Amino acid sequence: MDEAPAQPVGRMSVALSPDLSLTETLYAFAHDLEALALRASRPRLRDVEWRRGVETACDELLSRAQAARQNLSKRYESLGPSLEETMRCLNAYRAALADGPTAARMKASAHTLSETYEDLRRRLRRTSGIGTFVRAPRLERMKPINYRRNVFHVGMGLISAGMYEFFLTQGQALTIMTILLTMVVGFEVTRRVFPQWNKLLTRLVFKGVIRPWENRRPNSASWYTLALLIITALTPKLAAQIGVLVLAFGDPAASIVGRKWGRVKLYRRKSIIGTTAFAVAAAAMVLGMALLKSAPLTSWNLAGMAITVALGAAAAELFSDSVDDNATVPVTAACIATLWLGA
Repeated sequence: MDEAPAQPVGRMSVALSPDLSLTETLYAFAHDLEALALRASRPRLRDVEWRRGVETACDELLSRAQAARQNLSKRYESLGPSLEETMRCLNAYRAALADGPTAARMKASAHTLSETYEDLRRRLRRTSGIGTFVRAPRLERMKPINYRRNVFHVGMGLISAGMYEFFLTQGQALTIMTILLTMVVGFEVTRRVFPQWNKLLTRLVFKGVIRPWENRRPNSASWYTLALLIITALTPKLAAQIGVLVLAFGDPAASIVGRKWGRVKLYRRKSIIGTTAFAVAAAAMVLGMALLKSAPLTSWNLAGMAITVALGAAAAELFSDSVDDNATVPVTAACIATLWLGA
């Protein structure tokens, strides 16, 4: 992970040293909580060493959470409830591990740990105000391995592209996407107003595919729906389908390959090999769709479209921080394809 800038020297450094020390402690705690949650998300209950390591990590984090809760400064008073919830979840996970655990039960407990990490990360970002002066690990959104989400990604892309190809005109697709976008905006608004409704959506309806950080932010499906509306309205059918399929296959490829072999990082946690896998999958989708639909391009133009779409979409996926890559990737890919298609 990137190392944050060193602490400034001089009068400001001395004046802020107590808060800086506490900030370092809290950031380090949150980082280790994330590591535990990721480790716990793939339980190996028959592995004695794994269980012993997780138990030790729980005990250490409990001790650190209690110490941090007792020493919170005024700046960080709002973190108190989050630390208390973290301690409750750590105790619950520890108890579940000791009381005849099953894989399903431990995964559910691990998901709760992930949610507490996301809440702590959000509160830290909101209240620290001095994060740029802290030598602490960067806190990233939690993205545990989720093969069901990857399958969902591919399936939605194939369904969207197939429906547009065989059943829907552009006008019909725009009408459907406008209705769907209105619905998801309604979901996003109401789940912030009604916590129980949010819990129903995130823990029951979309339990298998939603990520912990999406509990309190617009989820990827909402961004995806917006992207589909934009590319359907502004790009030709083939370009829109390319945008959809580049995301559908590129994102899972980057996730799976990057997690397994991505040792050398390119940007934040995203690796060179993961981004390369995304670009290769994207190029394959461009070539496949263009050849399948007999796009009016020369061989050189076809190769140029595949390369530029792949590189542009990979860059969009790599640097999508504030805006979800489910919006930036299909829009970028479809717009670049449109330039080559001349429509």
